[in-house]
Amino acid sequence: MALLAETAYQPGKTGKLEEVDEPKIRFINQLAFTLRAYAEASGLAVADIDSFFGDNAFNQLQMAKRVRDRLTHPKRLGDITVTPADVVNLTYAYDWLVRFVSEVEKLPAPQH
Repeated sequence: MALLAETAYQPGKTGKLEEVDEPKIRFINQLAFTLRAYAEASGLAVADIDSFFGDNAFNQLQMAKRVRDRLTHPKRLGDITVTPADVVNLTYAYDWLVRFVSEVEKLPAPQH
């Protein structure tokens, strides 16, 4: 049915589906959508999911992705420098992801 609709949807920055003119799914949006779908299917409350995506560490994940992009596609010599702040963002982003998955894994298996 989605293919027949005149409206297209794609995951937004926090994994919620948003209406768009022309879909182009970015990595962070796809990751957020995947994590949100996983958490919802596992029974994590929407408010808990939203609080994870409201956490600053999710923003740091997005910053870490930009560092990755900068390193893999440098435009200037300085683009290949990794600063201590970059490492901190990456560390917090990794910890955020581990906390998110751990929270979902603690839930009892859904009953079908």
